Amino acid sequence: LISPHSDSFDRFWSIYPKRDGANPRKPAADRFAKLVKAGCDPEAIIQGVERHREDCDARGDTGTSFVPQAVTWLNQRRWEDFTNPEPEADCPNASMLLADQDFDCSELLAIKDRDGWQAAERYAAQVLDERRVA
Repeated sequence: LISPHSDSFDRFWSIYPKRDGANPRKPAADRFAKLVKAGCDPEAIIQGVERHREDCDARGDTGTSFVPQAVTWLNQRRWEDFTNPEPEADCPNASMLLADQDFDCSELLAIKDRDGWQAAERYAAQVLDERRVA
């Protein structure tokens, strides 16, 4: 079990982007420990938070309320949104829509930019399901 003061969590916490508003450390440390105990790779979480910070910096969100609390980010497994930089890796539905010349990809790309490829893949699956029903 990773303690709240573990090296891995300390690295995560030092990288996590600053936000406007509360960001309690203990709930984030507890969640981090539970995730690692359940088999999540702490290095994958740290790599994800590095990309999340870069994304926040690029958007100008660092230091604003648009940065979620760390515990929320961990609860939602948001590091997984930053593990696949390209849709072809594990996003067949998003790739299919991006290749469709007749599909307006603006919403799909907005979701990808805002929430990552995993969220874009869920959206694409929903669009394709709706097409099958219609």
